[in-house]
Amino acid sequence: MFTIPNIITSLNLFFGCCALVSLQQANFEWALTFILLAVLADFADGFVARALHQTSALGLQLDSLSDVVSFGVVPGFIAFHFLQVYFPEYPYVPYASFIIALMAAFRLARYNLSGKGEAYFFEGLPVPANALFFTGLLGLEIQGTYLGISDISGYAILLLIGLFSYLMISQFRILKIHVEKNWLSRYYSLLILLGIAMISWLWIGPIALSLAVIMHIVFSFIIQLTQSK
Repeated sequence: MFTIPNIITSLNLFFGCCALVSLQQANFEWALTFILLAVLADFADGFVARALHQTSALGLQLDSLSDVVSFGVVPGFIAFHFLQVYFPEYPYVPYASFIIALMAAFRLARYNLSGKGEAYFFEGLPVPANALFFTGLLGLEIQGTYLGISDISGYAILLLIGLFSYLMISQFRILKIHVEKNWLSRYYSLLILLGIAMISWLWIGPIALSLAVIMHIVFSFIIQLTQSK
């Protein structure tokens, strides 16, 4: 039960819980750090499991349970915070943000039942990408640069909640990232785009994470259009 990969997976859940506490305390820098650590643990557990030949059904379930918190509840709580800011006169509106958590749970349950799917594509937006997008929005808090406190900004957050919730449970194909020869020869331009997005962190801050996710989604859409012709 307590194998090295499963312990790493449990760190994903631990860091997700720490992120929730940091958000509740309005410590957005630490929340950002904990979410990135959760993403790192989510990536590392599978890599270590394969390297040590310790993949298991228990590990798969533990991974999904951790992801629901770190990449479903946490981004939902981030959206909740912004809706509280933008709609202070409507205290029930922010609860719409937890649609993110619900759709993340459905996305993960479907993934567990359907298996890994295509070699190069996910079916629907992976929940870590969803979390990274909303985590990037914390840059607006960290840098104190709200996009104007107005109903327009609030409706934009509601639109993003609906869009990303839909993308997670949709059949939209999202390109997986592999570091192997065939993949690199065909999709190396995606790595260049993501690299540019992350370099932009130097100027625009953590919102570069949101930019990277948008680039990944748009690139996947373009790939599907070109392959369907």
